[in-house]
Amino acid sequence: MADDEPDAESSNDGKNWFGRHQQAAWITAGASIVVALITALVPVLGSSGDDKIAGPTVTSPPGPAQVTVPVTVPVTVRTTVQTTVQTSARPTAQPTPPTASQPVETPLPASTAGTVLWQGSLLLDTYAKDLDVAPPGPASDAGSDGDMYMLLDQQLSAMNRTLLTRWARASPSLPGYKDCAATIQAGDIHDQQPLSKSAVLCVQTSAGNVARLRVRALPVNQYGMGYRATFDVVVWSGS
Repeated sequence: MADDEPDAESSNDGKNWFGRHQQAAWITAGASIVVALITALVPVLGSSGDDKIAGPTVTSPPGPAQVTVPVTVPVTVRTTVQTTVQTSARPTAQPTPPTASQPVETPLPASTAGTVLWQGSLLLDTYAKDLDVAPPGPASDAGSDGDMYMLLDQQLSAMNRTLLTRWARASPSLPGYKDCAATIQAGDIHDQQPLSKSAVLCVQTSAGNVARLRVRALPVNQYGMGYRATFDVVVWSGS
């Protein structure tokens, strides 16, 4: 029996060694499992308090160096230039001098009775003419200075207290100032006088002057109507 006891102790020592060896192995395995669980749970626990999970940081490799190249862009500058024109530098229109076709009418000068104030050819038509200007010209718009005008059928009409009479004597000579003045004084006055070629009329104008009119032409239009006449006229002073 004494010899069997050492074997028992040896057997017990072997069992104890094996038990201790298994215990250490299980402790090591358990520790590894715990470490693995901790490693797996740490990111999950960290994400439970923050909705935003920061992704992994990616560091881009350095790219090529940026080079700045100066570029020149042409710019157009518009400049407004104000020019001041002096009034004195502007051309001034020159008045048109009167021509022969546009005679200047002037009042007849005062003179002694029988003095010739104007003499010449005169065309009368349906527009009133003033015999008291030299040369006789159209009456004003008011018509208060007109003396006579033409009617249809080649008739001469007086206006504005102008006296009109016909020289009826058969004489080769034309009446002068005294003859016309006497004919007017005789009172054979008509406001309208029919005209014929070479007819002679004596007139006292609205201003009191005396005139002699001799018919030179009685033209008619394409319809056979006559309302124009050309006269040889002499105007004398009436006072």
